[in-house]
Amino acid sequence: RADTEALTGVFNLTAGLTGLLIGACAGLFFAQVDHTCRLALTVLIFAWLALGVLTYAPFPRHAMLHGGAVLAQVAVAWALAPDVPGALIAIGVLLYGVLMWRLSMVLSRALIQSIRRKHRIRQLAHRLERQRHDAVQASRSAARFLAAASHDLRQPATSLGLLSALIRE
Repeated sequence: RADTEALTGVFNLTAGLTGLLIGACAGLFFAQVDHTCRLALTVLIFAWLALGVLTYAPFPRHAMLHGGAVLAQVAVAWALAPDVPGALIAIGVLLYGVLMWRLSMVLSRALIQSIRRKHRIRQLAHRLERQRHDAVQASRSAARFLAAASHDLRQPATSLGLLSALIRE
């Protein structure tokens, strides 16, 4: 448990740091390019983060740290852009971040439910196999009992038949 928590902490730290680094690169490039290129970079970052959310569905906190660090810096870069209404685009970037956060939470829950269902199905299949095995054993026991009972009932009847045949002679 402690190892898992430590690994999760390192994983989250790495997510936040890589997000800061990538976001800083985007901010540096934004200052050097025109409006059209900034839009293209923003769309590319959106697509990259959307794929990241799908990839890291089991780790919504990781996706939130990473994506939040990137998108916050992209939003700031847009807000500081002098030649366009960057504040509106910055708000759009932040709204996209909220959307991606919600998506990562939904995907994480769906994945957890899927794993739980798979585990439950395995348990039910195992229980069903055990019950089938018990039913086969019960059927074999019943067949042996009926065979023995049939033999035990036929033996006296056969003896009576032979005895009655001897008496008639």
